[in-house]
Amino acid sequence: MSEITYEMTQKDNVWLPAAFPAQGRLPTQRYLVRQNCLRQVSDEKAYHQELCLAANRRVELPCCKTLHVSLFFDGTGNNLYNDLYQAVPNHPTNIVRLFQATIGAGYAGGASGKPLLDDVESTGGKYFKYYIPGVGTPFPEINDLDYSTSGLAFANRGEDRINWALLRLIDVLKRVLVNDKIDDEACRKSLEAMSTTWHTLDLGGRHNRYGEFYKQFARLKRELKIARSQPGRSKSKLLGMKLYVYGFSRGAAEARTFVNWLTELLPSPTGDNQKPSQCLQAKNETDPDCNLPISVEFLGLFDTVASVGISHVVPVVEGHMGWADGTQELPSEATYGGLVKRCVHLVSTHEQRLSFPMDSIRRSDGTYPTGSTEVIYPGVHSDLGGGYPPGEQGKSIGKTDGLLLSQIALHEMYAAAFQAGAPLKVPPSVLPNDLQYQLWRAMPADVQKEFEAALELINRFNAWRQVTLGLAMPQQPLSDEEAACFEPVRASVALEQAMENQMNWLTAWRINRYANGMLLGMPFFHEAPNRDAKKA
Repeated sequence: MSEITYEMTQKDNVWLPAAFPAQGRLPTQRYLVRQNCLRQVSDEKAYHQELCLAANRRVELPCCKTLHVSLFFDGTGNNLYNDLYQAVPNHPTNIVRLFQATIGAGYAGGASGKPLLDDVESTGGKYFKYYIPGVGTPFPEINDLDYSTSGLAFANRGEDRINWALLRLIDVLKRVLVNDKIDDEACRKSLEAMSTTWHTLDLGGRHNRYGEFYKQFARLKRELKIARSQPGRSKSKLLGMKLYVYGFSRGAAEARTFVNWLTELLPSPTGDNQKPSQCLQAKNETDPDCNLPISVEFLGLFDTVASVGISHVVPVVEGHMGWADGTQELPSEATYGGLVKRCVHLVSTHEQRLSFPMDSIRRSDGTYPTGSTEVIYPGVHSDLGGGYPPGEQGKSIGKTDGLLLSQIALHEMYAAAFQAGAPLKVPPSVLPNDLQYQLWRAMPADVQKEFEAALELINRFNAWRQVTLGLAMPQQPLSDEEAACFEPVRASVALEQAMENQMNWLTAWRINRYANGMLLGMPFFHEAPNRDAKKA
Protein backbone atom coordinates (compact mmCIF):
# COMPACT_ATOMS: atom_id res chain seq x y z
CA MET A 1 0.00 0.00 0.00
CA SER A 2 1.14 3.58 -0.61
CA GLU A 3 2.96 5.12 2.30
CA ILE A 4 1.02 8.06 3.70
CA THR A 5 2.62 10.25 6.32
CA TYR A 6 1.30 13.23 8.25
CA GLU A 7 3.00 16.33 9.54
CA MET A 8 1.87 18.81 12.14
CA THR A 9 1.43 21.64 9.60
CA GLN A 10 -2.20 22.60 9.04
CA LYS A 11 -3.10 21.73 5.45
CA ASP A 12 -5.74 23.14 3.15
CA ASN A 13 -8.50 20.77 2.12
CA VAL A 14 -8.42 19.10 -1.27
CA TRP A 15 -11.26 19.15 -3.84
CA LEU A 16 -13.67 16.41 -4.97
CA PRO A 17 -14.98 16.06 -8.53
CA ALA A 18 -18.41 17.36 -9.43
CA ALA A 19 -21.04 15.03 -10.86
CA PHE A 20 -20.16 14.08 -14.42
CA PRO A 21 -22.82 14.90 -17.04
CA ALA A 22 -24.30 12.25 -19.30
CA GLN A 23 -23.55 14.45 -22.33
CA GLY A 24 -19.90 15.03 -21.39
CA ARG A 25 -18.26 18.43 -20.93
CA LEU A 26 -17.68 19.65 -24.48
CA PRO A 27 -19.61 22.92 -24.99
CA THR A 28 -23.05 22.59 -26.57
CA GLN A 29 -24.08 26.27 -26.42
CA ARG A 30 -22.83 28.97 -28.76
CA TYR A 31 -22.67 31.63 -26.07
CA LEU A 32 -20.14 29.48 -24.16
CA VAL A 33 -17.91 29.47 -27.23
CA ARG A 34 -18.25 33.23 -27.52
CA GLN A 35 -17.27 33.65 -23.86
CA ASN A 36 -14.15 31.56 -24.51
CA CYS A 37 -13.24 33.69 -27.53
CA LEU A 38 -13.79 36.92 -25.58
CA ARG A 39 -11.32 35.78 -22.92
CA GLN A 40 -8.73 35.30 -25.64
CA VAL A 41 -9.08 38.93 -26.77
CA SER A 42 -9.19 40.47 -23.28
CA ASP A 43 -5.90 42.31 -23.86
CA GLU A 44 -7.15 43.69 -27.16
CA LYS A 45 -10.32 44.99 -25.51
CA ALA A 46 -8.30 46.51 -22.65
CA TYR A 47 -6.01 48.26 -25.15
CA HIS A 48 -9.01 49.63 -27.03
CA GLN A 49 -10.46 50.95 -23.79
CA GLU A 50 -7.12 52.58 -22.98
CA LEU A 51 -7.14 54.39 -26.34
CA CYS A 52 -10.72 55.54 -25.80
CA LEU A 53 -9.87 56.99 -22.40
CA ALA A 54 -6.79 58.73 -23.77
CA ALA A 55 -8.82 60.31 -26.58
CA ASN A 56 -11.78 61.04 -24.30
CA ARG A 57 -14.06 59.52 -26.94
CA ARG A 58 -14.91 56.24 -28.59
CA VAL A 59 -12.24 55.38 -31.16
CA GLU A 60 -12.09 52.70 -33.83
CA LEU A 61 -10.93 49.24 -32.87
CA PRO A 62 -7.13 49.19 -33.20
CA CYS A 63 -5.25 46.61 -35.24
CA CYS A 64 -3.55 44.60 -32.52
CA LYS A 65 -3.11 41.03 -31.35
CA THR A 66 -1.97 38.80 -28.51
CA LEU A 67 -0.05 35.59 -29.19
CA HIS A 68 -1.50 32.39 -27.72
CA VAL A 69 1.01 29.57 -27.21
CA SER A 70 0.00 26.11 -25.96
CA LEU A 71 2.67 23.67 -24.73
CA PHE A 72 2.08 19.96 -24.13
CA PHE A 73 4.51 17.84 -22.07
CA ASP A 74 3.69 14.14 -22.42
CA GLY A 75 4.25 11.49 -19.75
CA THR A 76 7.02 8.96 -19.20
CA GLY A 77 7.14 6.46 -22.07
CA ASN A 78 4.39 8.26 -23.99
CA ASN A 79 5.04 9.41 -27.54
CA LEU A 80 2.54 10.91 -29.98
CA TYR A 81 4.05 9.40 -33.12
CA ASN A 82 4.04 5.89 -31.69
CA ASP A 83 0.82 6.05 -29.69
CA LEU A 84 -1.28 7.73 -32.39
CA TYR A 85 0.20 6.44 -35.66
CA GLN A 86 2.10 3.19 -35.05
CA ALA A 87 0.55 1.34 -32.11
CA VAL A 88 -2.30 -1.11 -32.76
CA PRO A 89 -4.69 -0.23 -31.32
CA ASN A 90 -3.63 3.39 -31.01
CA HIS A 91 -3.69 4.75 -27.47
CA PRO A 92 -2.90 8.47 -27.30
CA THR A 93 -2.64 10.06 -23.87
CA ASN A 94 -4.88 12.90 -22.80
CA ILE A 95 -1.98 15.23 -23.54
CA VAL A 96 -2.06 14.15 -27.19
CA ARG A 97 -5.86 14.40 -27.32
CA LEU A 98 -5.79 17.93 -25.93
CA PHE A 99 -2.99 18.83 -28.35
CA GLN A 100 -5.17 17.68 -31.24
CA ALA A 101 -8.11 19.64 -29.81
CA THR A 102 -6.11 22.87 -29.56
CA ILE A 103 -6.04 25.63 -32.16
CA GLY A 104 -2.65 26.51 -33.57
CA ALA A 105 0.23 26.24 -35.99
CA GLY A 106 3.52 25.07 -34.50
CA TYR A 107 5.24 21.72 -34.19
CA ALA A 108 4.77 18.22 -32.81
CA GLY A 109 8.07 16.80 -31.57
CA GLY A 110 8.88 13.49 -33.23
CA ALA A 111 5.88 13.69 -35.58
CA SER A 112 6.97 16.16 -38.24
CA GLY A 113 4.79 16.15 -41.33
CA LYS A 114 1.70 14.69 -39.71
CA PRO A 115 -1.63 16.56 -40.15
CA LEU A 116 -1.82 17.90 -36.61
CA LEU A 117 -1.46 21.65 -37.08
CA ASP A 118 -3.45 24.61 -38.35
CA ASP A 119 -2.23 27.05 -40.97
CA VAL A 120 -0.50 30.16 -39.58
CA GLU A 121 -2.20 32.61 -41.92
CA SER A 122 -5.73 31.24 -41.57
CA THR A 123 -5.61 31.63 -37.78
CA GLY A 124 -4.43 35.23 -38.01
CA GLY A 125 -0.88 34.40 -36.94
CA LYS A 126 -1.98 34.38 -33.30
CA TYR A 127 -2.27 30.73 -32.27
CA PHE A 128 0.58 28.26 -31.82
CA LYS A 129 0.96 24.86 -30.20
CA TYR A 130 3.89 22.54 -29.48
CA TYR A 131 4.07 18.92 -28.35
CA ILE A 132 6.98 17.53 -26.31
CA PRO A 133 7.37 13.69 -26.25
CA GLY A 134 7.67 11.97 -22.88
CA VAL A 135 11.04 11.16 -21.33
CA GLY A 136 12.39 7.78 -22.35
CA THR A 137 10.94 8.09 -25.88
CA PRO A 138 12.37 9.36 -29.19
CA PHE A 139 12.58 13.12 -29.64
CA PRO A 140 14.90 13.49 -32.66
CA GLU A 141 14.67 17.29 -32.64
CA ILE A 142 16.80 17.31 -29.46
CA ASN A 143 18.96 14.38 -30.62
CA ASP A 144 17.18 11.90 -28.33
CA LEU A 145 16.84 9.20 -30.96
CA ASP A 146 15.41 6.09 -29.32
CA TYR A 147 13.59 4.67 -26.33
CA SER A 148 15.92 4.62 -23.34
CA THR A 149 16.06 3.02 -19.91
CA SER A 150 17.74 6.11 -18.45
CA GLY A 151 14.84 8.25 -19.61
CA LEU A 152 12.19 5.86 -18.34
CA ALA A 153 13.86 5.21 -14.98
CA PHE A 154 15.59 8.49 -14.16
CA ALA A 155 13.87 11.10 -16.40
CA ASN A 156 17.11 11.66 -18.30
CA ARG A 157 16.93 14.36 -21.02
CA GLY A 158 14.08 16.10 -19.21
CA GLU A 159 16.13 19.29 -19.00
CA ASP A 160 16.54 19.40 -22.79
CA ARG A 161 12.79 19.01 -23.23
CA ILE A 162 12.06 21.95 -20.93
CA ASN A 163 14.67 24.12 -22.64
CA TRP A 164 13.22 23.13 -26.03
CA ALA A 165 9.86 24.42 -24.77
CA LEU A 166 11.44 27.71 -23.66
CA LEU A 167 12.95 28.09 -27.12
CA ARG A 168 9.46 27.73 -28.61
CA LEU A 169 8.76 31.24 -27.33
CA ILE A 170 11.59 32.43 -29.58
CA ASP A 171 10.25 30.23 -32.39
CA VAL A 172 6.83 31.90 -32.16
CA LEU A 173 8.40 35.37 -32.28
CA LYS A 174 10.49 34.41 -35.31
CA ARG A 175 7.40 33.10 -37.10
CA VAL A 176 5.42 36.25 -36.33
CA LEU A 177 8.09 38.93 -36.68
CA VAL A 178 10.36 37.69 -39.49
CA ASN A 179 8.38 34.84 -41.07
CA ASP A 180 11.03 32.32 -40.05
CA LYS A 181 11.51 29.63 -37.41
CA ILE A 182 14.23 27.91 -35.41
CA ASP A 183 15.61 25.02 -37.45
CA ASP A 184 16.61 21.78 -35.73
CA GLU A 185 20.37 22.30 -36.08
CA ALA A 186 20.25 25.78 -34.54
CA CYS A 187 17.97 24.47 -31.82
CA ARG A 188 20.40 21.70 -30.87
CA LYS A 189 23.21 24.24 -30.57
CA SER A 190 21.06 26.41 -28.33
CA LEU A 191 20.10 23.42 -26.18
CA GLU A 192 23.76 22.57 -25.71
CA ALA A 193 24.47 26.16 -24.69
CA MET A 194 21.52 26.19 -22.25
CA SER A 195 22.24 22.90 -20.51
CA THR A 196 23.57 22.59 -16.98
CA THR A 197 27.34 22.04 -16.93
CA TRP A 198 29.60 21.09 -14.06
CA HIS A 199 31.19 24.53 -13.82
CA THR A 200 27.73 26.16 -13.62
CA LEU A 201 26.16 23.52 -11.42
CA ASP A 202 25.91 25.93 -8.50
CA LEU A 203 23.63 28.09 -10.64
CA GLY A 204 21.57 25.10 -11.74
CA GLY A 205 22.03 26.04 -15.39
CA ARG A 206 20.17 29.32 -14.83
CA HIS A 207 23.06 31.40 -16.16
CA ASN A 208 23.28 29.29 -19.31
CA ARG A 209 19.54 29.36 -19.96
CA TYR A 210 19.29 33.10 -19.49
CA GLY A 211 22.31 33.85 -21.65
CA GLU A 212 21.28 31.72 -24.61
CA PHE A 213 17.60 32.67 -24.48
CA TYR A 214 18.32 36.39 -24.55
CA LYS A 215 21.02 35.94 -27.16
CA GLN A 216 18.25 34.65 -29.43
CA PHE A 217 15.77 37.25 -28.17
CA ALA A 218 18.20 40.10 -28.94
CA ARG A 219 18.34 39.10 -32.60
CA LEU A 220 14.66 40.04 -32.87
CA LYS A 221 14.98 43.36 -31.03
CA ARG A 222 14.49 45.60 -34.05
CA GLU A 223 11.43 43.74 -35.33
CA LEU A 224 9.98 43.46 -31.81
CA LYS A 225 10.34 47.20 -31.23
CA ILE A 226 8.45 47.93 -34.43
CA ALA A 227 5.70 45.41 -33.62
CA ARG A 228 5.32 46.74 -30.07
CA SER A 229 5.21 50.42 -31.07
CA GLN A 230 4.10 51.45 -34.56
CA PRO A 231 3.97 48.42 -36.86
CA GLY A 232 2.56 50.39 -39.81
CA ARG A 233 -0.30 49.75 -42.20
CA SER A 234 -1.77 46.24 -42.39
CA LYS A 235 0.40 45.21 -39.44
CA SER A 236 -0.95 44.34 -35.99
CA LYS A 237 0.50 45.91 -32.87
CA LEU A 238 1.83 43.11 -30.66
CA LEU A 239 0.37 43.31 -27.15
CA GLY A 240 1.84 40.25 -25.45
CA MET A 241 1.99 36.48 -25.18
CA LYS A 242 -0.35 34.15 -23.27
CA LEU A 243 0.73 30.60 -22.42
CA TYR A 244 -1.36 27.48 -21.83
CA VAL A 245 0.78 24.67 -20.41
CA TYR A 246 -0.25 21.02 -19.97
CA GLY A 247 1.58 18.01 -18.56
CA PHE A 248 1.11 14.41 -17.47
CA SER A 249 3.29 12.38 -15.08
CA ARG A 250 6.89 13.53 -15.45
CA GLY A 251 5.56 15.80 -18.17
CA ALA A 252 3.55 17.55 -15.45
CA ALA A 253 6.78 17.92 -13.45
CA GLU A 254 8.42 19.35 -16.58
CA ALA A 255 5.53 21.79 -16.98
CA ARG A 256 6.00 23.01 -13.41
CA THR A 257 9.74 23.38 -13.95
CA PHE A 258 9.04 25.26 -17.19
CA VAL A 259 6.93 27.81 -15.30
CA ASN A 260 9.64 28.27 -12.67
CA TRP A 261 12.38 28.63 -15.27
CA LEU A 262 10.19 31.16 -17.06
CA THR A 263 10.30 33.36 -13.95
CA GLU A 264 14.11 33.33 -14.20
CA LEU A 265 13.76 35.06 -17.57
CA LEU A 266 11.70 37.92 -16.12
CA PRO A 267 13.37 41.17 -15.02
CA SER A 268 14.73 41.20 -11.48
CA PRO A 269 12.73 43.13 -8.84
CA THR A 270 13.81 46.76 -8.69
CA GLY A 271 13.81 46.92 -4.89
CA ASP A 272 12.57 45.39 -1.66
CA ASN A 273 8.94 44.21 -1.81
CA GLN A 274 8.86 45.07 -5.51
CA LYS A 275 7.42 42.65 -8.05
CA PRO A 276 9.33 42.23 -11.31
CA SER A 277 7.65 43.23 -14.54
CA GLN A 278 5.97 40.18 -16.03
CA CYS A 279 7.56 40.41 -19.43
CA LEU A 280 10.40 39.06 -21.50
CA GLN A 281 13.06 41.75 -21.30
CA ALA A 282 16.82 41.50 -21.53
CA LYS A 283 18.92 42.67 -18.61
CA ASN A 284 19.66 46.42 -18.67
CA GLU A 285 17.08 46.97 -21.43
CA THR A 286 15.24 50.26 -20.76
CA ASP A 287 13.19 50.67 -23.94
CA PRO A 288 9.58 49.68 -23.06
CA ASP A 289 8.96 48.73 -26.68
CA CYS A 290 11.68 46.07 -26.51
CA ASN A 291 9.89 43.87 -24.01
CA LEU A 292 6.98 41.45 -24.33
CA PRO A 293 4.34 41.03 -21.59
CA ILE A 294 3.81 37.35 -20.80
CA SER A 295 1.48 35.29 -18.60
CA VAL A 296 0.55 31.68 -17.93
CA GLU A 297 -3.20 31.74 -18.40
CA PHE A 298 -3.66 28.05 -17.64
CA LEU A 299 -1.51 25.29 -16.17
CA GLY A 300 -3.19 21.89 -16.49
CA LEU A 301 -1.55 18.94 -14.74
CA PHE A 302 -2.39 15.23 -14.71
CA ASP A 303 -0.97 13.38 -11.67
CA THR A 304 2.48 14.95 -11.32
CA VAL A 305 5.35 12.53 -10.70
CA ALA A 306 8.92 13.87 -10.64
CA SER A 307 11.19 10.94 -9.63
CA VAL A 308 14.14 12.58 -11.36
CA GLY A 309 17.43 10.83 -10.69
CA ILE A 310 17.25 8.32 -7.83
CA SER A 311 13.64 7.74 -6.82
CA HIS A 312 12.02 7.84 -3.39
CA VAL A 313 12.47 4.05 -3.00
CA VAL A 314 16.02 4.76 -1.73
CA PRO A 315 16.16 6.07 1.86
CA VAL A 316 16.61 9.86 2.26
CA VAL A 317 16.37 10.48 -1.51
CA GLU A 318 13.09 12.03 -2.74
CA GLY A 319 13.46 11.89 -6.53
CA HIS A 320 13.91 15.64 -6.95
CA MET A 321 17.35 15.75 -8.50
CA GLY A 322 18.54 17.64 -11.56
CA TRP A 323 15.84 19.71 -13.25
CA ALA A 324 13.26 18.82 -10.55
CA ASP A 325 15.36 20.22 -7.70
CA GLY A 326 13.44 23.13 -6.16
CA THR A 327 11.24 23.61 -9.22
CA GLN A 328 7.98 21.88 -8.33
CA GLU A 329 6.37 24.54 -6.14
CA LEU A 330 4.57 27.17 -8.19
CA PRO A 331 6.12 30.66 -8.26
CA SER A 332 5.62 32.73 -5.12
CA GLU A 333 2.63 35.08 -5.17
CA ALA A 334 4.65 37.60 -3.17
CA THR A 335 7.04 38.02 -6.09
CA TYR A 336 5.21 36.67 -9.13
CA GLY A 337 1.55 37.04 -8.18
CA GLY A 338 -0.68 36.99 -11.25
CA LEU A 339 1.84 35.28 -13.53
CA VAL A 340 -0.01 31.95 -13.29
CA LYS A 341 -3.68 32.81 -13.60
CA ARG A 342 -5.17 29.33 -13.18
CA CYS A 343 -3.73 25.93 -12.22
CA VAL A 344 -5.67 22.65 -12.15
CA HIS A 345 -4.12 19.39 -10.90
CA LEU A 346 -6.06 16.13 -11.34
CA VAL A 347 -4.79 13.44 -8.96
CA SER A 348 -5.06 9.65 -8.99
CA THR A 349 -6.12 8.13 -5.66
CA HIS A 350 -5.46 4.44 -6.38
CA GLU A 351 -1.89 4.48 -7.70
CA GLN A 352 0.76 2.49 -5.80
CA ARG A 353 3.35 5.20 -5.21
CA LEU A 354 6.35 3.70 -3.44
CA SER A 355 8.79 4.50 -6.26
CA PHE A 356 6.82 7.26 -7.96
CA PRO A 357 5.17 9.50 -5.36
CA MET A 358 2.81 12.21 -6.53
CA ASP A 359 3.85 15.86 -6.07
CA SER A 360 0.96 17.96 -4.78
CA ILE A 361 0.72 21.58 -5.92
CA ARG A 362 0.12 22.55 -2.29
CA ARG A 363 2.86 24.78 -0.89
CA SER A 364 5.23 23.70 1.87
CA ASP A 365 3.25 25.83 4.34
CA GLY A 366 0.14 23.71 3.67
CA THR A 367 -1.73 26.24 1.51
CA TYR A 368 -2.74 26.08 -2.13
CA PRO A 369 -1.52 28.79 -4.52
CA THR A 370 -4.03 31.45 -5.50
CA GLY A 371 -6.15 30.33 -8.45
CA SER A 372 -5.23 26.65 -8.07
CA THR A 373 -7.39 23.56 -7.61
CA GLU A 374 -6.29 19.99 -6.83
CA VAL A 375 -8.96 17.34 -7.38
CA ILE A 376 -8.91 13.60 -6.59
CA TYR A 377 -10.19 10.99 -9.06
CA PRO A 378 -10.55 7.20 -9.06
CA GLY A 379 -8.04 4.99 -10.81
CA VAL A 380 -4.30 4.69 -11.19
CA HIS A 381 -1.77 6.97 -12.87
CA SER A 382 -2.77 6.41 -16.50
CA ASP A 383 -6.47 6.47 -15.61
CA LEU A 384 -5.87 10.21 -15.28
CA GLY A 385 -3.36 11.02 -18.01
CA GLY A 386 -4.50 8.35 -20.44
CA GLY A 387 -2.45 5.96 -22.54
CA TYR A 388 -4.24 2.66 -21.92
CA PRO A 389 -5.81 1.09 -25.02
CA PRO A 390 -9.28 -0.49 -24.78
CA GLY A 391 -8.95 -4.01 -23.40
CA GLU A 392 -5.73 -3.39 -21.47
CA GLN A 393 -5.60 -5.95 -18.61
CA GLY A 394 -9.02 -7.13 -19.74
CA LYS A 395 -10.72 -3.83 -18.88
CA SER A 396 -12.57 -1.17 -20.87
CA ILE A 397 -13.57 -3.76 -23.44
CA GLY A 398 -15.12 -2.11 -26.49
CA LYS A 399 -14.57 -0.93 -30.04
CA THR A 400 -14.05 2.70 -28.95
CA ASP A 401 -12.34 4.56 -26.13
CA GLY A 402 -15.65 5.35 -24.46
CA LEU A 403 -15.13 3.01 -21.49
CA LEU A 404 -11.62 4.21 -20.62
CA LEU A 405 -11.65 5.79 -17.16
CA SER A 406 -9.22 8.43 -18.41
CA GLN A 407 -12.00 9.89 -20.58
CA ILE A 408 -13.45 11.48 -17.43
CA ALA A 409 -10.23 13.35 -16.66
CA LEU A 410 -9.91 14.35 -20.33
CA HIS A 411 -13.29 16.08 -20.27
CA GLU A 412 -12.58 17.67 -16.90
CA MET A 413 -9.32 19.20 -18.08
CA TYR A 414 -10.86 20.39 -21.34
CA ALA A 415 -13.66 22.13 -19.43
CA ALA A 416 -11.25 23.74 -16.95
CA ALA A 417 -9.00 25.03 -19.74
CA PHE A 418 -11.95 26.20 -21.84
CA GLN A 419 -13.28 28.24 -18.91
CA ALA A 420 -9.86 29.87 -18.58
CA GLY A 421 -9.94 30.96 -22.22
CA ALA A 422 -7.65 28.29 -23.68
CA PRO A 423 -7.86 28.22 -27.50
CA LEU A 424 -9.61 24.89 -27.88
CA LYS A 425 -11.53 23.58 -30.85
CA VAL A 426 -15.27 22.97 -30.41
CA PRO A 427 -17.90 20.80 -32.13
CA PRO A 428 -18.81 22.50 -35.44
CA SER A 429 -22.49 22.74 -34.47
CA VAL A 430 -21.78 25.23 -31.65
CA LEU A 431 -19.71 27.74 -33.62
CA PRO A 432 -21.49 31.13 -33.52
CA ASN A 433 -22.80 32.27 -36.91
CA ASP A 434 -20.18 34.98 -37.30
CA LEU A 435 -17.40 32.43 -36.67
CA GLN A 436 -18.64 29.74 -39.05
CA TYR A 437 -16.02 30.73 -41.62
CA GLN A 438 -13.22 30.11 -39.12
CA LEU A 439 -13.13 26.40 -39.82
CA TRP A 440 -9.96 25.99 -37.76
CA ARG A 441 -12.07 26.49 -34.64
CA ALA A 442 -14.10 23.36 -35.45
CA MET A 443 -13.06 20.07 -33.86
CA PRO A 444 -12.56 17.39 -36.54
CA ALA A 445 -14.76 14.30 -36.33
CA ASP A 446 -11.84 11.98 -35.52
CA VAL A 447 -10.84 14.19 -32.58
CA GLN A 448 -14.43 14.36 -31.34
CA LYS A 449 -14.41 10.57 -31.36
CA GLU A 450 -11.39 10.63 -29.02
CA PHE A 451 -13.58 12.46 -26.47
CA GLU A 452 -16.29 9.78 -26.44
CA ALA A 453 -17.44 8.81 -22.93
CA ALA A 454 -19.89 5.91 -22.59
CA LEU A 455 -22.93 6.31 -20.35
CA GLU A 456 -21.92 3.12 -18.53
CA LEU A 457 -18.60 4.72 -17.57
CA ILE A 458 -20.30 7.95 -16.49
CA ASN A 459 -22.80 6.11 -14.29
CA ARG A 460 -20.02 4.12 -12.62
CA PHE A 461 -18.00 7.27 -11.99
CA ASN A 462 -20.97 9.00 -10.38
CA ALA A 463 -21.66 5.87 -8.31
CA TRP A 464 -18.04 6.00 -7.05
CA ARG A 465 -18.68 9.59 -5.93
CA GLN A 466 -21.83 8.55 -4.12
CA VAL A 467 -20.46 5.45 -2.38
CA THR A 468 -16.93 6.51 -1.42
CA LEU A 469 -17.26 10.30 -1.16
CA GLY A 470 -20.82 10.58 0.10
CA LEU A 471 -21.87 12.91 -2.72
CA ALA A 472 -25.36 12.82 -4.19
CA MET A 473 -26.11 11.15 -7.49
CA PRO A 474 -26.99 13.80 -10.09
CA GLN A 475 -30.34 14.12 -11.80
CA GLN A 476 -29.36 13.47 -15.41
CA PRO A 477 -29.13 15.08 -17.79
CA LEU A 478 -27.48 18.11 -16.27
CA SER A 479 -28.14 21.44 -17.96
CA ASP A 480 -25.84 22.37 -20.83
CA GLU A 481 -24.40 25.16 -18.68
CA GLU A 482 -23.62 22.79 -15.78
CA ALA A 483 -22.22 20.17 -18.15
CA ALA A 484 -19.63 22.53 -19.64
CA CYS A 485 -18.59 23.92 -16.26
CA PHE A 486 -15.63 22.67 -14.21
CA GLU A 487 -16.66 23.26 -10.59
CA PRO A 488 -15.22 20.70 -8.15
CA VAL A 489 -16.48 20.44 -4.58
CA ARG A 490 -14.28 21.38 -1.61
CA ALA A 491 -13.65 18.35 0.63
CA SER A 492 -13.68 18.39 4.43
CA VAL A 493 -10.22 16.78 4.60
CA ALA A 494 -6.73 17.36 3.21
CA LEU A 495 -5.24 15.39 0.32
CA GLU A 496 -3.48 12.81 2.51
CA GLN A 497 -6.64 11.82 4.37
CA ALA A 498 -8.69 11.71 1.18
CA MET A 499 -6.14 9.39 -0.43
CA GLU A 500 -5.97 7.17 2.65
CA ASN A 501 -9.76 6.87 2.59
CA GLN A 502 -9.62 5.75 -1.03
CA MET A 503 -6.85 3.25 -0.26
CA ASN A 504 -9.05 1.79 2.47
CA TRP A 505 -11.85 1.26 -0.04
CA LEU A 506 -9.42 -0.28 -2.52
CA THR A 507 -7.92 -2.62 0.09
CA ALA A 508 -11.36 -3.79 1.22
CA TRP A 509 -12.34 -4.45 -2.39
CA ARG A 510 -9.16 -6.47 -2.97
CA ILE A 511 -9.68 -8.56 0.15
CA ASN A 512 -13.26 -9.30 -0.86
CA ARG A 513 -12.20 -10.10 -4.41
CA TYR A 514 -9.74 -12.77 -3.28
CA ALA A 515 -11.40 -14.05 -0.10
CA ASN A 516 -14.48 -15.53 -1.71
CA GLY A 517 -13.07 -16.31 -5.14
CA MET A 518 -14.93 -13.44 -6.78
CA LEU A 519 -11.83 -12.67 -8.86
CA LEU A 520 -12.32 -15.82 -10.96
CA GLY A 521 -15.73 -14.63 -12.05
CA MET A 522 -14.75 -11.09 -12.91
CA PRO A 523 -15.09 -10.25 -16.63
CA PHE A 524 -11.65 -8.63 -16.79
CA PHE A 525 -10.07 -11.85 -15.47
CA HIS A 526 -11.38 -13.75 -18.49
CA GLU A 527 -10.81 -10.94 -20.99
CA ALA A 528 -7.20 -10.20 -19.97
CA PRO A 529 -4.83 -11.13 -22.83
CA ASN A 530 -2.32 -13.90 -22.20
CA ARG A 531 0.60 -11.47 -22.18
CA ASP A 532 -0.75 -10.15 -18.86
CA ALA A 533 -0.91 -13.60 -17.29
CA LYS A 534 1.69 -14.72 -14.76
CA LYS A 535 2.72 -18.27 -14.02
CA ALA A 536 1.52 -19.56 -10.66
